[in-house]
Amino acid sequence: MCCTQFARDAVDRKTKKRNLSVARAKYIYYYLAEKGVEKKRMKYEGLRRKFPLGGEAKFDRRVEIVITNITPNKE
Repeated sequence: MCCTQFARDAVDRKTKKRNLSVARAKYIYYYLAEKGVEKKRMKYEGLRRKFPLGGEAKFDRRVEIVITNITPNKE
């Protein structure tokens, strides 16, 4: 993975495409699916540099998870 200072998104070293934010979000999506979360209950989105934290670019390498609904177990 590699960041570029003024680009809209960083370059994924594996694919050489400028879609690193999407790749990170997709990785987390599949990780959670592997752990048992149903795919139909999730979605992922790469937001590129829309919401920077400010400061150095290294601090903007993050994935945020938004939980919109919690369903209690029916046991």
